[in-house]
Amino acid sequence: MDKLSVPLQDVDVGIIYETCVNSYRDEKKKKRLFGYKEEIEEEAKKYKGSVSEILKNCKTSYDEHRKEIASVYTDKFAKSSFIKGYMYYSSIKNNVYKNRCPICEIGMPETLDHYLPKEKYPLLSITPANLVPQCFHCNHSKHSYAGDTLEKMLPHPYFDDLSKEVWLKATLLFDEGIVATYSNGYKGTDMLFTSRTSLLLAEYQLCELYGIHAASYLSGHIGSWKMILAEAGEPQLKAHLEREKKNTEISNVNGWEAALNRALNVQFSELVSFLEAK
Repeated sequence: MDKLSVPLQDVDVGIIYETCVNSYRDEKKKKRLFGYKEEIEEEAKKYKGSVSEILKNCKTSYDEHRKEIASVYTDKFAKSSFIKGYMYYSSIKNNVYKNRCPICEIGMPETLDHYLPKEKYPLLSITPANLVPQCFHCNHSKHSYAGDTLEKMLPHPYFDDLSKEVWLKATLLFDEGIVATYSNGYKGTDMLFTSRTSLLLAEYQLCELYGIHAASYLSGHIGSWKMILAEAGEPQLKAHLEREKKNTEISNVNGWEAALNRALNVQFSELVSFLEAK
């Protein structure tokens, strides 16, 4: 997961809300919606610090009246035909690293996800810090998931940095081909870190996604590894794989490619046996 900066920090959520609500033609609806502006601004102020603080301070506020607030996101904020609101949406969607989804780090950011779902937290439906760029795979996989304890809260790209520990693990299975499976390989004592990173893998179905991409990577490299082994020997192949491991870890220590290259180095003897038998 990529660590991102909180988007639109210099823009007041009240201004964003006003911009969207003012475009409604129904004056009664506008009056009703403006009645929630102060609550929306106050709730946005609580959304800061850490996921623990957010969970503690931001309460579910759903009722039959407040659900109308969430429609502002769909009707105005995320609607490309309403340029004044959509410019905020686009700005948040583009607040990513290398134009990739910050969750899986594979797909392109194609939509915004409500970290705390707008169905339960309508007052946060257009709060920028609650909106996370995602690809369709990750957005569909998470759906409207929301934990009720810190252990069940997904890591947040704006408030959690998962790169401080090496935790993503790949394991290689050798048969007719090579299959890579992914899991949480964190070996530290922080049980909260373990539970939340495991939740990340499970809710976004990342192990399956990484396995698919690893299969393509492996099938595309077996031929060149065989050639290096045959022409230069084990030491050169080992050196080659160590360089690949180093390069991918520099790019992203917990990326699927870095985990895969760690596995290739750890299981090097099995790899050599496999290549010699091909």
